Amino acid sequence: MFIGIGSVAQDPSRFQEEVQAIQEKYETLWDSTKETIVFTGSSSIRTWKNLQVIFPEYQIVNSGFGGSQATDLLAYTDELILRYNPKKVFIYEGDNDLNDHKKPKKIIYVTKEIIAKIRNYNPGTRIVIISAKPSLARWHLKRKRSGLCQYLGYHA
Repeated sequence: MFIGIGSVAQDPSRFQEEVQAIQEKYETLWDSTKETIVFTGSSSIRTWKNLQVIFPEYQIVNSGFGGSQATDLLAYTDELILRYNPKKVFIYEGDNDLNDHKKPKKIIYVTKEIIAKIRNYNPGTRIVIISAKPSLARWHLKRKRSGLCQYLGYHA
């Protein structure tokens, strides 16, 4: 299953320290007896600092890591998602993939692998894919983003 993406993926170990820091942060904050919602993906999630304030009735784990691509999240799914046995998972990936000239089909394929891994761990987990957002810095990728969003059932 992982052989196909390994040839197109960058080395996910470049995020090892950041992922370890996220794990260390939640070692003391996360309570396994509480229902958990995980927000994960690239820096658009990582910089979303007020999630716990927005959703005070839930235990929020923000495991976003800057510069990540879908293949990176797949490599760290156990550490950043499954470890917290979440009831819901919100995933934001795509911008960095498109900027790295990955085709929408590849991004979708890897995203489906992430979803399958979560479903295999806990079929009851609800998964929300957050559509890649328009970005002035990456406006030249609008066509690719639109194609990806339409395939996933969103509007750019």
